This record gives sequence, C-alpha cells and structure tokens, in this order.
Amino acid sequence: MGGGGGSAHAADLVDDPEGLEAVMAALGQAPTAWSGGGEGVGGPPGWAGAVTLTTIDRVHERRWPFVVMAGCVDGRFPATTVRIPFFDPHLAFGPEVASLSDRAAALLADERRRFRRAAGAALETVVAVSAPAAGELISRFVEDWPPAAGPALTAPPSMARPAALIPTANATPVHPGGVLRLSATQLDCYANCPWNYGVQYGLGVRGGDSVSSRFGTLVHKILETFLGSHYTPPLRQPTDASTHTPIDFAADRPDSGRSFGSRLHEGLPPVDPPPDRSRARLFALADEYWDDSIFDYRPQSFDFRRRLDTLLEAWYSAEGESARPLRTEYRFEFESGGHTVVGSIDRLDLIDSTTDPPSLEVIDYKTGALKSKRVTDANLQLPLYHLAVRRDPVLRALGEPTRLRLAFLSEPRDVFLPCPDDLETLTEARIADGAAAIVAERFDASVTADCEYCDLRRICPLQPEGREVGP
Repeated sequence: MGGGGGSAHAADLVDDPEGLEAVMAALGQAPTAWSGGGEGVGGPPGWAGAVTLTTIDRVHERRWPFVVMAGCVDGRFPATTVRIPFFDPHLAFGPEVASLSDRAAALLADERRRFRRAAGAALETVVAVSAPAAGELISRFVEDWPPAAGPALTAPPSMARPAALIPTANATPVHPGGVLRLSATQLDCYANCPWNYGVQYGLGVRGGDSVSSRFGTLVHKILETFLGSHYTPPLRQPTDASTHTPIDFAADRPDSGRSFGSRLHEGLPPVDPPPDRSRARLFALADEYWDDSIFDYRPQSFDFRRRLDTLLEAWYSAEGESARPLRTEYRFEFESGGHTVVGSIDRLDLIDSTTDPPSLEVIDYKTGALKSKRVTDANLQLPLYHLAVRRDPVLRALGEPTRLRLAFLSEPRDVFLPCPDDLETLTEARIADGAAAIVAERFDASVTADCEYCDLRRICPLQPEGREVGP
C-alpha cells in the first residue's frame, strides 16, 4: 500500500489497525497480516494475503498486483508549498539563485515523478484515496480518474461529532445605517471568505501586524522616497467637499496600538522629486529606513535584510532609472453606490504623453510571491485603483489609466491585468455586490477560500481544529 503523502501518512495507518481494516473492507478485501514502517511484507514471499505498508520513496523496483495511494489531495500529494530554510542551500550554488517560481516548478516535476513511480508499482490495479477537507481540492494527478464504486468509509465511533449549536441572533446590525467605508483589502477579504470578513471587520477580531506586512510597508516607504514624495492633496471629507482635512487613522488609538505603517508615514512634508536616481542612493535609503525592531528575532532580521537587498537590486536593474512616476503612495477617497471607498495607490506612471489624454499605468507592489493565477484573476485592488484615477479630480487631470500592473518584487515578475473599456462599470458592480452582501450580513464560511495563510484557521468552522464538538 503506497503512501501518497510520505511517511507521515503511512505512520497514521500503522498506528491505527482499525483504519487499515476499514480501508480494506471498503475495497472488498480483508487483510490477514500487515506490517508497518515500509519494511518488507506481512508474510512469506508470494503470500497472497500479505499487505505491505510503505512510502513512495521506498518503492524502488518492487511491484504488487494491487496498489493504494493515500492522501491524494492537492497540497499534500502533490506538495505545492516551497519552503526556504534560513540556511538556503541554493545560495551555495550561486551566483544565479533559483527564483520561487522556478523552485515551485521543480517541486511539482519531482512530485509528478514520485506519482508515476507509485502508480507504476501496480501490476493490475491502482486506487487513489482522496478525502479533501473543506477548502481543499482532489490531487491534480488523479482529478480526471473515474470514481470507484464501493461502500463509504465510516469514522471510528470515538471520533467527536460536530455539536448541534443553538442559532443565535442579534438585533443590532453589524453596520447600522447600511453605509460602509470600504477598501480593496476589505472587499478582497469578503470575496475570498465572507466568514473571515465577518470575524475581522464585523466582530473586530484581528491580530497585529505580521512580519511580512511590516516588511512590505518598509519596502513601499523606500521606493516612495527614492522615486519622489509628490504633494498629495488631503482627503475630502464626505460631509463637506470643500473642506480639505487630512484623516489621521491613528488619532483615536493610543500609541501602543498604532501600526508600523502609520508611524512610518506620518509627518512627511511635500517635497519635489529628487534628481538622484542612483543605485547608491537607493541602498542608502534602505540603510536609513532599516529597523531591526520590526522583526521578532535577530535571525529573522538577517534573513529579511538579505531579501531586501536582493529585491532592491532586481528592481533597480529593471526600472530604477527608467520609471516615470507621476504620483507615489497617493491616498484617495470617492463615493460609489452610496458607500465610501478609500485606499492608497502605490504608483501612477506616465506611459505616453503624446496621446490625448496621456496614457497612464497603475502599479501595485507585492512583496510576497505569486501563489496562484487565482490571485490575479480575482484581484480587485487594481480595478479599484483604476476607478479611483477616473474619479479623483487630481488624478483624472493627469491622464487616462490604460494599463494595470501587479509588480511582484521578490521574484521579480510583472503581471498585467486586462483593462477593458467597461472596466469602470464592472468594478462598480463588484463594489455594489460586495457591499450589499456585507450589509445583509451574509457571513458564511467559503469552501473555496484560499485558507493556506489564514490567521483564523483555529476558529474556522470548516477546519478540523476549529469545529465545534460535543461531549
């Protein structure tokens, strides 16, 4: 019996003989002997009643009439997460270091070879066992296989069952008045998982800044200063369009609760773009803004500083001297469907000044890796920034946004999103649909959400560790 996800899955069966018997019973066979740890068989060579528990890496040239591969769930088999240790062995084979996307492709190719090895060990029949939890998918290696008919496996009686909870109700709405103040982050959060939005923004159960978010804020600040901090008009208050007063997002919070980003951006005077676009100045700014205190551990600080230097070197080589920014970190606010939409555009570049109106490019920096195509297909941030350029009178006077770019700085890689003529209408419809669902308090957990990096897994009702269980 081949283990689909490595020795850990085989060990689960070794420690649970009843689970093995349930599997074999579902397959219409009864094990008369079995052995664990991937060593040998449960009887003399050639004994038809023997069952071998092993892992794919121990298959080698061995063959069996009947092979069962367990754990055929995307993320387990094949494994899809590239993990970079603190001491990265790839650095020893420099100077060219494989990017995250190259490492992910190599990992998937290796997993595919392991799958073929396991399937090739069967002389007659191969069975793939897949029991994806909520939010998981059947392994891409077997998703096109026809399902096998057979009795369903039942959980052991000792397994805790979900408790029957009493429905609760609250007469006070989450958003009294039904008027929202939304950002692209909030709308993306709701589109990914309404339950996550309800917990974070409805109940206010939110953690502090993560190391990755603090690092991202640092990178944004370095690039903003390097490219030039243009004067940004204060935000327009909804109650009086003629009053220009900056909004202090940290005014009602004590200093201890203010985020790293709010502390870093406050008190910046309007200045002209600096003429110096040299590499030396870029890294001098990195030294000036670097702060070890934003990291939890000293080794973590060393690792992120190495990432920063690599990231800035790649960015400078690509566009450090050729960038034509008109605005950087521009804060906007506009009305859409009776709701207020706010945000900050990382960069607005001039593409062509000879067109009428001049064509512009909206750029959003990403310091993390591109995890999947789904991230770009469902992206609302750039379409919302596109709408902001068309609605904000200052930005509207600069030209017409014709190109949308996600700049993944750590890879580096650029992903361009489509910019059709009806994008403004489509974006307004997405805002309206999301706002209506939020006001209606439709906060059900999504089984298709991207849960890998969710901070709320331990309390999520769809996750094993977050289920409500009875006595």
